[in-house]
Amino acid sequence: MSDYVLKDLENEGDFEDTMDKLTPNDSIFYSIGTSCIFSFVMLSIAGCFFCRKDL
Repeated sequence: MSDYVLKDLENEGDFEDTMDKLTPNDSIFYSIGTSCIFSFVMLSIAGCFFCRKDL
């Protein structure tokens, strides 16, 4: 993969075009999805601690 990036940088000379090719098109959905998963994990951990202290 790094050879592909270096070859593109040598041929085109433009870093932004190469990064656009490497980044996925659905990056908005990826960001929202990972944020929701992170929130779910953090709330689950907090809920476990809360239940343990409540008993």
